[in-house]
Amino acid sequence: LEFTSADSGTGGFDVVYRAFGDEHPVISGGQSITGWQPAGQPGVWKAAVGPAFETRQLYVDGVRARRATSSSVILGSMTQTPTGYVSSNTEIQSWRNPQDIEFVYTGSAGVPFYPWTDSRCGVNRIEANASSTTAITMDQPCFANGQFLLFSLPTAVENAFEVLDEPGEWYLDRAEGLLYYMPRPSENLSTADVVAPVVETLVRGSGTVDAPIENLRFVELEFAYDTWLRPSTGDGFIEVQANDIIVGDPGTEILVPGSVTFRSARRVRIERCTFRHLGAQGLVFDGGSQHCLVEGCLFTDISGTGVRIGDFFTPEAIPAEQDAHNRVRNNLVLRIAAEFRGGVGFYAGYTADSILAHNEFAILPYSAISVGWGWGDLSYSTRNTIRGNRIHDIKTRLPDGGGIYLLGPQPDSVQPVSLLERNWIFNDSHSYGSIYFDEGSQGWRAHHNVVTATSTNWLYLQDCCEKDAIYNVVELNYRDTAVEHPGNETNVVRDNTLMTPGDFPDTAWSIMNGTGVQAGFSDLAPEGVPRNVAVGKPSSASTTSDAENGGEKANDGDPGTGWLSESTDPEATWQVDLGHAYQLHVIQILTRQDIDDPEMLHNFEIRASNNQDMSQGYVVLGTQGASYIPYQDTFTIDVLDQPPYRYVAAVKTAAGPFGMAELRVYGTGGPAANPKEASPSGSPMSVARNTAGDLIVDYTPGCGATDHAIWSAQTPIRGQLEWTRADCYLGTSGQLTFDPGAPPPGEAIYFVVVGQNDVVEGSYGLDSEFIERPEANGVGICDLPRDLSGICP
Repeated sequence: LEFTSADSGTGGFDVVYRAFGDEHPVISGGQSITGWQPAGQPGVWKAAVGPAFETRQLYVDGVRARRATSSSVILGSMTQTPTGYVSSNTEIQSWRNPQDIEFVYTGSAGVPFYPWTDSRCGVNRIEANASSTTAITMDQPCFANGQFLLFSLPTAVENAFEVLDEPGEWYLDRAEGLLYYMPRPSENLSTADVVAPVVETLVRGSGTVDAPIENLRFVELEFAYDTWLRPSTGDGFIEVQANDIIVGDPGTEILVPGSVTFRSARRVRIERCTFRHLGAQGLVFDGGSQHCLVEGCLFTDISGTGVRIGDFFTPEAIPAEQDAHNRVRNNLVLRIAAEFRGGVGFYAGYTADSILAHNEFAILPYSAISVGWGWGDLSYSTRNTIRGNRIHDIKTRLPDGGGIYLLGPQPDSVQPVSLLERNWIFNDSHSYGSIYFDEGSQGWRAHHNVVTATSTNWLYLQDCCEKDAIYNVVELNYRDTAVEHPGNETNVVRDNTLMTPGDFPDTAWSIMNGTGVQAGFSDLAPEGVPRNVAVGKPSSASTTSDAENGGEKANDGDPGTGWLSESTDPEATWQVDLGHAYQLHVIQILTRQDIDDPEMLHNFEIRASNNQDMSQGYVVLGTQGASYIPYQDTFTIDVLDQPPYRYVAAVKTAAGPFGMAELRVYGTGGPAANPKEASPSGSPMSVARNTAGDLIVDYTPGCGATDHAIWSAQTPIRGQLEWTRADCYLGTSGQLTFDPGAPPPGEAIYFVVVGQNDVVEGSYGLDSEFIERPEANGVGICDLPRDLSGICP
């Protein structure tokens, strides 16, 4: 679908595209694949798709299948050359369609100097050498561009028919026009819904600074099943950082495109939409997009980054061309970057006056939030706010990122101009910091954040390189580890509370309870958002090689440790007691990061049971057969149509050692994640505008108050609130009529209710463009300082 400025709303009206009634419209670029028949290889089926068919993804009953893959150990001994590699494996000379094979380079093993990247480059040809070895010539320019990253040897081989040997894998033979698939045990291809995406962009809205695309709303729509084919060309996918890639000759950096993208947009709103099964980035606003809103959306199963605002190549854009005043709030970003694993949940390049608030980010291979760009002094970024986000189970594969990662300057900001406040980060799996100020980060105030259960620094302020992080203030935060890197002396790090794990003060609990999507958006995950319910739980192992590799190391949350069995164990087994039966959704094994032994990387299965003694019965949730998982990689299975289970085990099914860095079980149900979770706060405050332009504020107390006061304030967004007016009410409801006038840019209007016994009952705010701010100055309902009473009798 193409939209231009001619499709804009005019005369003060929006053009709205939304679901009709209870219908569920899906904008899809998928093609159903039918006509499956046995392929003549055990367990493999095939379907005719035609020689012109192109795709990089396949979905079976709504679950992403994996392109045929194996560890690069299958290639034998490898030596790098200027144009590719020499391999000791001569059997690969007979592999079919070598030009369709891709090598994957995943940090740290594949790109040790850029360990946060996940690149890939295609094979051009495979041929015999005179020395009884095999010459592998790689595609160009991707292989030459990969030398910028100091490529090492590949970590995996992908899209080769000869490695199609595990359930859930597929292979496209473009020459024959055939699609091959090895079904999972629960799948029946005669009835399964098999979809391959064949369209590269679902929605594109293109305006200009002089003629923007504006006043559009997209409500309750689903965007699904698109692909992105550029990585299958000679450019490959050479990643610099966060889905910034190098293409062409000479190499030029670009960003991965969006499946739904708007350029030079004004007041475009994406509300209550679903983005899933997408082959590039999910949603993009750039090119000078302003005053746009993304709210109440689900982003899941996306190949790259979930949401992107802004770019990295316009640091000196004039105000009309800046990406500014955008809002991303109350969204769930779950299991994205499924293919291009250096992608992040939310990315903002150069952007100003933007707010990222009350989103939840879960089960991501790299960073959750990445804001800023540029290692120099040029940037228009300023006055951005990251508030109230819940971030967990992140960096499950790649290191050197953050729960919240900041990069680059906000020029001339000796004092903080941007806010990082009241976020909760937990289950952070890799280095460097849960809150990470990378090179040149400048002008941030990070306060009242909570970091728990991290395996790394809770705070990292970079001071290693050409541009230190400078002039940032980090204060009044809560963390359960003392491990931090405070950076140079220009940064202020003070008054941060060290907590005992699991024994947190009420203020920390209150912050944690106030993170994530707000009331009215819980239907984004009606069963709850999966979290790692195995970390720190009682575990056991059949054998251990020594005390340094005990069974408890496989679920301690630290990827730098792990379990290792005795090499003679006939059925090496590791088992965890989750403590309660949970609905299981995803199980991951992070392989040892420090032991490169292929025998540990194949021939095992995942079992589940409600009997501690699994000899009394169990189910097999997933298997890895004879092919090898790449070194340092993550084995992942989707748990489908199973009842809740309490016990999960990983069992070696053939002779040889077994071990893992972490076994993660992502589940829902069981006891509450937060034992001090607050009860719902009751009826929300509402604010509406009448025909005269006044704001009508209605409130029904939700925390037990009867008599109460409604206060208001008009103040700079980052200033201290000085409450200048109070109207008092008796009883359980009240209404305030307020003439806001025209607040100048950078100011906001706030309302707050103070009930009996000085208890703050609720808060509400609007910014200077009358965009709702769901809390007053970042402080949530029932959680404001108790110093606003004493005015009303």
